[in-house]
Amino acid sequence: MADVTEASLLANAPLIRSNRRRLLTIGLPSLWFFAILGAFAGWRPARSPLSFAQLGDFLAIFIGDIPFYLLLVISAGVVLWWLIHPWRMRRLMQKALRAAGFETPILLRYVIEADGLTTREPQRESFTPWSHISRLDEGRDHLFFVLPSQEETVALPKRAIPAGQIDSLRGWLGQWIGVAQLLPEPPAPPDNALSFEVAMEPKDWAAHVAWYQDLPELRRSRRWGIVRNWLLASLAVPVLTIAAWALDTERLPVSLSLPIFWDLFPSFFWKPALAFGVLAALRLAFDRPLMRWFAGYSGATLYNSTSKTPNRFVVDDSGILTVKGAATTFVKWPGVIGLARQPEHWLMRISRGSTLIVPRRALDPAQSERLEALCSRHIQQA
Repeated sequence: MADVTEASLLANAPLIRSNRRRLLTIGLPSLWFFAILGAFAGWRPARSPLSFAQLGDFLAIFIGDIPFYLLLVISAGVVLWWLIHPWRMRRLMQKALRAAGFETPILLRYVIEADGLTTREPQRESFTPWSHISRLDEGRDHLFFVLPSQEETVALPKRAIPAGQIDSLRGWLGQWIGVAQLLPEPPAPPDNALSFEVAMEPKDWAAHVAWYQDLPELRRSRRWGIVRNWLLASLAVPVLTIAAWALDTERLPVSLSLPIFWDLFPSFFWKPALAFGVLAALRLAFDRPLMRWFAGYSGATLYNSTSKTPNRFVVDDSGILTVKGAATTFVKWPGVIGLARQPEHWLMRISRGSTLIVPRRALDPAQSERLEALCSRHIQQA
């Protein structure tokens, strides 16, 4: 699973880096700006003219006061979150891959030839011509074949390369990757095979995202996340109040402070908890509309980031072949572990996380009946 994790992290690296960067470029400055603005608004005498001298007097008082130290503590928490962000993303990626079935190791064979890269798994085989690969990246333990879209990044572990051949392989790949190729057309499908072609549209990608987000485990994860965030937000005011008391050099002893905290508890906990509870309830109530919007947005993003070359499907009793340009993927029926029937699509779950999206508009009624028969015959969960 470590190899797939590294490939997935590289494929999502631009998004991960931008989100991490925003913690320091947007989150931290916004925190200081609004905190100082709120403190200054409360300190500034009513109806007094605003001036830089007045701001200077405020800063002289604010720096060194308890709210200033609280702000430093919160800022340290943001910086700590920034530092652990790569580790957290790795843990989340491993959790998602484990749920998708990548925890069990499999034997994966790589065949590197002058025309392209072939990867062979027990239930799947893919061929990608060098012209479809945008660049070669290298990590400490892997070589990464990066596609120009978000479709896939292939990780080749260096431990699989014979000793002394990595430099030679880098030289070959540097000459081949991204170079235009004249490749023969894929062979014609067998006469008895079901064959059809379709160009993917944003709504096709959106249907897949919507179906995936509606899986029971993801619904449970979202609901738990909403409850967890409600608990954390409700506890923020009490925690900051206790932190301010702890930082105060002239603080009251615990015996006197506890009754005061108890009297303030309804205002400092239940009121924020009720306010955030209303927001959490609204989030739960509008979960499906928000997920529909997210699916539409993600579908448009995926459509824009992937090749517009039509997909050709060839289906028979041996499995499902997809052809996109000169790239091919063949999946045996045992590798198809589930089928979701939707009004406009068939969504076929492939072992180890992939999904085949088959729009119904690509087939006439007779072809649809034949595909249904093949799926019912070969997919156990159909």
